[in-house]
Amino acid sequence: MRRRPLPHPALVAALRRPPRGHRRPPGPRCGSDAERDAGEVTAPLVRISPRTLRKHHRRVFDDLAARGDLVWVDTGHQRFVVVNSADLVRELMIDRAEELVKPSSQAIETGPPAPAVADDGVPVPEFRAALAKGMGPSRVPDVVESVTSAVQAEVAQWRDGMRFRLMPRMRRLAITATCWSSFGSRLSAEEVVRAERAVRGTGRRIPVNSRAAQRWDRLTLNRRRHRGSFAQLVALSRSLVANADRSRPTELTATLDDLPLLAPSLTEDDRQAMLVELFLGAVGPLAQTYAWTLLRFATEPDAAARLRREWDEAAPGSRLHCTEAFVREVTRLHPTNERITRQATSDTTLGGERIPELTRIVLNVGALHGDPRFFEEPGRFAPERWLDGRPTPNKFAYVAFGVGGRRCLGETMAVTAVTAMLPALLQNWEVGFGKLRFASKGRYQPAESVRVTVRAR
Repeated sequence: MRRRPLPHPALVAALRRPPRGHRRPPGPRCGSDAERDAGEVTAPLVRISPRTLRKHHRRVFDDLAARGDLVWVDTGHQRFVVVNSADLVRELMIDRAEELVKPSSQAIETGPPAPAVADDGVPVPEFRAALAKGMGPSRVPDVVESVTSAVQAEVAQWRDGMRFRLMPRMRRLAITATCWSSFGSRLSAEEVVRAERAVRGTGRRIPVNSRAAQRWDRLTLNRRRHRGSFAQLVALSRSLVANADRSRPTELTATLDDLPLLAPSLTEDDRQAMLVELFLGAVGPLAQTYAWTLLRFATEPDAAARLRREWDEAAPGSRLHCTEAFVREVTRLHPTNERITRQATSDTTLGGERIPELTRIVLNVGALHGDPRFFEEPGRFAPERWLDGRPTPNKFAYVAFGVGGRRCLGETMAVTAVTAMLPALLQNWEVGFGKLRFASKGRYQPAESVRVTVRAR
């Protein structure tokens, strides 16, 4: 009988719940009962177990949104702050941006703060500047061409009445478009299938560099599967770089050219791991947005009819305003990142509340996007709220792509990619689906088992 391998001791220690009365580890003690009695802490304090937070993430944060603009959360291991107000977002991300850093780990309970220079020696501002070189408005035609060619290859495989799983198809579509727009390389059908399996195998746990990947690998539940997926993605990135079309300057090829000058200490493994991270950061959110856009198109007949009229009447190469508004509304109701995390580098204040050093500050994206002060009838799908002539929503209430100095550099490229995908994919096809299931109670995205049916118009 085959014996199951024992889990790593560090993983066992991380997952073991502390007994009652266990002493809390070193860290910020803000929001303690003594401070609350003394009047130094005025925001609500909610105690939630780490297990509940992991399993029911969205339900917990929806409940926190109703408790005030700023809420303290105690998990037993650490206390952090949840921000539910657009006014506090401005104070946090703009006015006090110099006092905050982006944590190196997106997990709330653990993880050290990220310095201005990353673990691998890459200066963050210079790296973002190098990455932004290939993301200007001049890249929009290339992105449209890449997405259109990827969609044409996908539609060529469709048949009337065909039924398939949604998420794997959307990942393959995102991989094909990303490889062509970011590397100038085209993958064969077999390579796309292998890449999709590798992306699915990594899940949401993305290593930042090779040294971080080693630590990440040791603390992963399914170590063998994740290690193999990461190795496949590294091999894919090497192949893409080797076959990249240098005559088409893109964000990744430009970054590769500048990387040795920015961080001479980087090894080849570090550079490959960074490419994998950028690749996953593009493919994962893009595939999820593709999926939600198709599902919303299938369930909103009035909006779908309006888009079809726009596609029929629009001149080739013209901007599709209604389609872009449709995509913006999809990202408002179904953001790929449900929380944005920062960490205080020193003692500070936020909304009059004292925030000690090293305290995690979490932006509740769902609460901001559902604020009735900025979005009329926030639960209703209304793309017209983004069209010209209507009041523009508060830019600090719409944070699907972040806000401030660390706002997503690929926002324009992502919106362009989804806007180009819709008419190319759905102008001649109808999409329907059965019961919608979510990936888990903690992650608000379609499950892998969700299937759609396509029919020719």
